[in-house]
Amino acid sequence: MKRMFVLVVFYAVWVGGASARLRAAEKPDRAVAITIDDLPAGAANSLPAATITEMTAKLLGTLRDQKVPVVGFVNEKKLYKFGEVDERIKALRMWLDYGFELGNHTFSTHR
Repeated sequence: MKRMFVLVVFYAVWVGGASARLRAAEKPDRAVAITIDDLPAGAANSLPAATITEMTAKLLGTLRDQKVPVVGFVNEKKLYKFGEVDERIKALRMWLDYGFELGNHTFSTHR
């Protein structure tokens, strides 16, 4: 009887351990990364540079605090708004200062 009890306990532990290993092996390894196109202004190229900088600071602060991997893609054409180039470059530099990456999206004179 004692031997039967030991065998039952051993079997339960073995099956339970195997089941846990199978469940762990079934879990997919997932990762998410966010990309944001057409920096520094996105679709809202008509926004003043100061507003872009303010919005960028809020966005990047949240992404950094939440440890979200993100890459911003620069559309150089969006930099060239008379009297605002330096401020728009400042918004892009913030990406690097916050520890994120920038990539080249495109430069086009076409819309």
